[in-house]
Amino acid sequence: MISLDEAARSAEQLARKALSLDPSDAYAHARLAAAMHGAGEHEGCISECNEALSLDGNCALAHGVKGMALIFAGRREEGRASLGTSIRLNPRDPARAARLNAIALSHYLDGDYELAAEVSRDAIRRNPSHGQTYRWLLASLGQLGRHEECRALMKIAPADYDHFARHRPPWLGLKDFEHMLEGLRKAGWSE
Repeated sequence: MISLDEAARSAEQLARKALSLDPSDAYAHARLAAAMHGAGEHEGCISECNEALSLDGNCALAHGVKGMALIFAGRREEGRASLGTSIRLNPRDPARAARLNAIALSHYLDGDYELAAEVSRDAIRRNPSHGQTYRWLLASLGQLGRHEECRALMKIAPADYDHFARHRPPWLGLKDFEHMLEGLRKAGWSE
């Protein structure tokens, strides 16, 4: 298995190759943006998404990736709007679960734990196999002091909580990562 960094570098190389063949390909720009997001390069990602959207304003991938980058860059309201556009443009997108997860976590990062829990539950109903959403639901419930719900939820995907809590992804800033860990600890997760 390759690391997130290796995957992002490989994806970036492939996207740049595609752009060298056709610089007017909006999807290739969006794929390059996705690779930049994976590497935690929020501003470069947003810029590349804007380029994709200037070529094709209906590129759902560009709206989705831009929304995620905006959220992690601290521009969460803009990010949620962009994610909403992505979902409207492509309601059957295989990445829909990740988009809904990003909306949930954006509310968590804003400190609106009640709304984060509500959005997380809705996202889980739509895609119960997307493990990341359980983490944000658990952190939200921990912040809200709902310990009984936390105990039940901890049984669902304990390996996911543990792995993500020990390995901060490049796109999640340290401050936001610590905020997430705080919620997980309040929920009963221990290091």
